[in-house]
Amino acid sequence: QALARGNTNEIVATIDRAIELGRDPFELLAVEIIPSLRRMLTAAALQSKGLDDPDIARSLGLSPFSPLAARSIDGARSYGLTVLSKAYRAAVDLDAGFKLGKLKNQRQALAGLVLELTASGKTELAPDSPLSTTLPPV
Repeated sequence: QALARGNTNEIVATIDRAIELGRDPFELLAVEIIPSLRRMLTAAALQSKGLDDPDIARSLGLSPFSPLAARSIDGARSYGLTVLSKAYRAAVDLDAGFKLGKLKNQRQALAGLVLELTASGKTELAPDSPLSTTLPPV
């Protein structure tokens, strides 16, 4: 929910709290962040094709009245297709970096990913933005 709204403080606090309670950063990425980004990216792609919200929700396999669908659609509007495409690619690359053991500070890398996403919001990405590259800085 915080990711779709772009609430940076809430996202980072939730990540920190979850890790302190024993959740692994890899799990948070794979189970929470990547699926949320995928739903928002799908919604953004469908919005670009002119589909309305109920049709987008149904395409996501959700009820048009689902809060999850509403958050995904709102996030898609907030971030836009370009930002979400780059964020999703960066998240998938981060996932691969976690699995291959290339990233030592997973908490920092995960926080960097969501911070850059929320900071990009409705703006275009700068060429040196971590979302413009394959892996966010660690």
